[in-house]
Amino acid sequence: MKRWYDSHRVGKFLDIFKTMNKRDRDPLVNRILELIKVDGNALIDATVMEFPLDETRRRWYDRDPSLWMMFHGLERADKVLLDTVAEYLEEKLQITEDTAVLKNHH
Repeated sequence: MKRWYDSHRVGKFLDIFKTMNKRDRDPLVNRILELIKVDGNALIDATVMEFPLDETRRRWYDRDPSLWMMFHGLERADKVLLDTVAEYLEEKLQITEDTAVLKNHH
């Protein structure tokens, strides 16, 4: 099943968030949420901000409010914003076999 982000280069990063260390992932997610708020022309509106606190959700990112907002905000984003997020992640992350680490992280 094709997901909305499979057709954009940002997709390779979104999947990798699942296996990243939360300590490394959280600052990246927070920055992306800021980009969505600033550049996304109200993408995070009242409906996106309502986080369903349901631990039985099937998608891994549904269980974390920040990840949920990021995924749903980016799903509504235009190509320019997706490109901006992809460029930010390309600058910050080094992808390894099964996860990613912050560049210049010791």
